[in-house]
Amino acid sequence: MLLVLTAKRTTEARFACWSDFDEERTIWTTSQERMKMRRGHRVPLVWQTQIILDNLDLIRAEGTNHVFGKPRSKSGVISENAALNLVKRFDPGITMHGFRSSFRTLARKEAWYDDDVMEIALSHEKDDLIAAYERDDLLEERRPMMTHWADFVTGGEDPVSLRAQLAERAVR
Repeated sequence: MLLVLTAKRTTEARFACWSDFDEERTIWTTSQERMKMRRGHRVPLVWQTQIILDNLDLIRAEGTNHVFGKPRSKSGVISENAALNLVKRFDPGITMHGFRSSFRTLARKEAWYDDDVMEIALSHEKDDLIAAYERDDLLEERRPMMTHWADFVTGGEDPVSLRAQLAERAVR
């Protein structure tokens, strides 16, 4: 769900560290070393992703700073196949690239989102000349688009909160 809501690439999410998220979990920063195009990337996080991150924090593997840590594996994180299999549980016919494509299609159909805003959200590179002059990642301009996407994906409903379920069970 974190991948879907953020439109991030699988590798970027698999190697995400808890330190990549700001204190309030409203921004996810991926360093250039973990990016396909070797350029750092920030994603504005909406309330649905904050619930997902809270869930992941509750079940995090001990001894790792990785969000999807698997301490005994060679890489220290879940494998690419494991991540893709989790996606396939939703529907065997879907792919992560399909989610990214759906994100872009929805954003394009909503005519008020600028091409730059959509392309930066997907961390797509422009030609070198244009990229040399870009200094702003349009983070705040992307936030309403990410909210719209998350509302579309979740039907406007809160994702299940493990913390809330545990609190409810404790009351019983």
